[in-house]
Amino acid sequence: MELEKLLSEVRLIVEKDKQQREEAYRRGELYNVFNVLGVYNQELMHSAFLATLLNPNADHGMKDAFLKAFLACNNVSLQIDTTHAKVETEHTIGTVTDTEGGRIDILVTDADNSRAIIIENKIWAGDKSRQMTRYHTFGRQTYKDGFALLYLTLDGHEPSEGSIGELDSKKNDYRCISYRDHIIPWLQQCAQLAFDKSRVREVIVQYIN
Repeated sequence: MELEKLLSEVRLIVEKDKQQREEAYRRGELYNVFNVLGVYNQELMHSAFLATLLNPNADHGMKDAFLKAFLACNNVSLQIDTTHAKVETEHTIGTVTDTEGGRIDILVTDADNSRAIIIENKIWAGDKSRQMTRYHTFGRQTYKDGFALLYLTLDGHEPSEGSIGELDSKKNDYRCISYRDHIIPWLQQCAQLAFDKSRVREVIVQYIN
């Protein structure tokens, strides 16, 4: 009897899910531009999308509202001037050696280049040798008023030992953040902030989905 009850419950769940998907299909809610373009595992395109939201000068028309929300959602205490912040992707910091160089996925800086947020975005790619160490060295040497080094992954896992070297997250050398626990809540807040900008809001919702 217990097995029959369980199977009956499963059938109800499956049927309900089928009905919901059919209703979503009729409303056109299954159509997603990001899925159509196949960007799911393309790290550069994810970085580009996040960067344009962070950029106060981008065409979303929200100025620095999204960047402020990002700092709050990720507990970044760095006193960066969000109004005049600059945002870049694939920022080159020199030829790669054991101690320096590489390309930063997302770089947010003050207008006077005194503070920065350095984001290493990992979707599926593995860490490169001493990658986080090199970015930390760059931040320490370049930004006199401080910087935050964020390691972004799907689930928030730590960088490899070969990447961090002697760095220690407990000493705030870097912080691990995730799409699951940090980016999605931030994007949900962005969608709410863009309540009166339907195109911007819809694109953000599609990306979340």
